[in-house]
Amino acid sequence: DCLVTPARMEPLVEEAAAAARAEVAEDDASIASETEGLLEEYEEAGLDPPPKSWFQRLCCEAKDVQGAVKEATNRYTLLAMLVALVASYYALVGQYGKVGKTTHTVEGIARNTQEARAFVQRVRTLPSTEEMEDLKYSLSHSVSSIGVSMSENVTLGTLVKPHPMHGHSHMKLPDEWYKCVHIGVSTYDMVSPNNTREDQRQQSSELYDALISLTPEPTAVLPWVCETNTTYWTIEGWAVRFCYDHLQDLGFLRPGVDKARWAKASKAVESVARRYDQLLIMQWYSYEWGHPPDDSSDPHSSVLQEIVPIRSGLQPLRSSAVAYRVNAELPPPEYVRVPGRRIT
Repeated sequence: DCLVTPARMEPLVEEAAAAARAEVAEDDASIASETEGLLEEYEEAGLDPPPKSWFQRLCCEAKDVQGAVKEATNRYTLLAMLVALVASYYALVGQYGKVGKTTHTVEGIARNTQEARAFVQRVRTLPSTEEMEDLKYSLSHSVSSIGVSMSENVTLGTLVKPHPMHGHSHMKLPDEWYKCVHIGVSTYDMVSPNNTREDQRQQSSELYDALISLTPEPTAVLPWVCETNTTYWTIEGWAVRFCYDHLQDLGFLRPGVDKARWAKASKAVESVARRYDQLLIMQWYSYEWGHPPDDSSDPHSSVLQEIVPIRSGLQPLRSSAVAYRVNAELPPPEYVRVPGRRIT
């Protein structure tokens, strides 16, 4: 009685198949109902129905990207992108890619033009090491002549050779050189005076006007010629005299004994010298070698000649040494020979 024959199984199979078909139909109806609901929602929202194939999905994603780009690229974003692009181009390419423009200066003057040649003349280049050595030699061995009046000049130098006739070389300078500071400045080309341009020579009168109107006011502005016989190195200019009592009356003399007391006068001359494209100035001032005794009215002092660079990179030119007069009158002899008979 427990055995199931094929004849008895057929109704069971049909019932199971019918149940499966009913379940599938129910699922299809549910899916269709959900799909219809989604379609109705999309229609109510004004949206396109969801894609069914991969191509439709790809097109849908492309539309989404296009819409996002359209929203991002408003006028403010485009303006910011343009500014960033221009700034990046100028920083990386623009300032070095100008055809026919110089890349060594910010002036941007076209090459091979009159403006470029004038600009090169205005720019001061540093002398080479050899040129600075030659210039220092010429300055150290030079002799300066300063016209103190219409009929007299004072000639002085540091490495002064003895006179061939009387042998004297270390001659004392006038009292003004111990009571005043003298500062020499020129419009000549210090490195190569022979190559001094004509317009530089003609600026000598302008330099005089600039020096005579300095603050502090100079005591005098005297003609100055500096030359070296061995190398024929010669320049012309002006020696500005500042006497200590005159500076004190003007309120420009500091207390002390070193050259810092008349530093304002020196700085004023340096400023004018730079305006005329000069590399250095030469100054003479008194220097006391220790304190004299209380009962001595003649301190042990000398006049120093100092080469002062006024441009950066020229410190090897700086030097100082004691200066002596060359063209002074002969000192009186220590004894006088009296003619007479020989004493035995």
